[in-house]
Amino acid sequence: MSVASAAVLRLTEARAATGLSPLRFLFVYTSAGRDSNSMCTGTGSQFQLGEGLAALDAIKEKVMVVDGLRIPDHTGEEHPCGRSSMLTAFAANDRSRSNSISFDRFLANSISNGDSLYTGRSSPAGDIDLPISWQGADTPNENYVEGSSNLLEHLFPGGTTSSEGGEISKPPSEDELSLNSYLAQQVERMHQLAPAADQDQLALHLKTLAQLRAEIEGGSSTSRSCAALGTSSADDEHDRIARLVVHGLACGRTSVAVLRIGDEEPHHEYSHWHDSTEYRGKLRDLDKDEAARFVRLIQLLDSYPEGNGTLLDNTIVVWSSEVAGGYDEDIHGTRNMPFVLAGGGNILKLGQRIVTSGRSNAQLYRAIAHRMGITGALEFGDPKMGAGMLEDILV
Repeated sequence: MSVASAAVLRLTEARAATGLSPLRFLFVYTSAGRDSNSMCTGTGSQFQLGEGLAALDAIKEKVMVVDGLRIPDHTGEEHPCGRSSMLTAFAANDRSRSNSISFDRFLANSISNGDSLYTGRSSPAGDIDLPISWQGADTPNENYVEGSSNLLEHLFPGGTTSSEGGEISKPPSEDELSLNSYLAQQVERMHQLAPAADQDQLALHLKTLAQLRAEIEGGSSTSRSCAALGTSSADDEHDRIARLVVHGLACGRTSVAVLRIGDEEPHHEYSHWHDSTEYRGKLRDLDKDEAARFVRLIQLLDSYPEGNGTLLDNTIVVWSSEVAGGYDEDIHGTRNMPFVLAGGGNILKLGQRIVTSGRSNAQLYRAIAHRMGITGALEFGDPKMGAGMLEDILV
């Protein structure tokens, strides 16, 4: 808590001094692609969402669908190769391992002193379920934080679970009482430095953290925590993790994150439905569930006031999978990759569907890095996948 609280104080103080909020990046990943029922139609602002993505209608003006992208061709089994290529934009080598650094780590090294977050309900495991975050060639990012309890301690170690009204029964420790005294002094100092909105954000940080910790530790009801955090989610581990990630972004605990929503199985099994009507139906249901989960994530990002907008305005979100799913005849191909983007304020052309032809994930990431002001943005990824950046997505 002391580390986390110091971080949010520094973030608030920096905004007070500059009037600016930092730009963040969040990659959202689901495994094994989507069924063809998720395919959208139309272009520009008049596009229609596919059945599997119908939940996105609630946030349609805040997202961009990019179809037609490709990742490097598979050099072996499609799942591990695709996961090695999804964020590196390099073809996997013969051992189905990465040939370069992934985009999240590239950004982290540029904007957050090498710090980034890689998390989800279950960590990658096995020959097929490879990591998508890589430190460099053949060097997976082993700093995966599995589950909400571990993530809570990773982002917000220690900390008070006391709150107003006696809703949370665990009393603060002596160290926590000392910390609360320190925070009270710092908050008082903030009255001379920060506008009221930022002071409110600091108070929200402390309140939200107490609610998150209590929910995960079983000390408060899910419905109360979810209502306070702006989501109607049921008791779902994926949503608890998402709320922690969003809060970590909001209070400066991380600026770059990779969030895995959904599980490897049975998604992978269903994705090989072939002629099984039952499996294809179950894959479609998973598409709908994950789209709804993504909507809750975006709404939560949008619920945190920040500057003249929200946290969503200052976060570029990219959601995709390592294979094209049923978007083309080759259900596990590398072309016509489905990507959904969100956030980014005045950076992205939101509320539109863009269809590209032969453009690559490398060019997508370069455009994002370029707008984030990253030195060497146009050098990211394999130049064989095409030069330059995907300017189509930018305002």
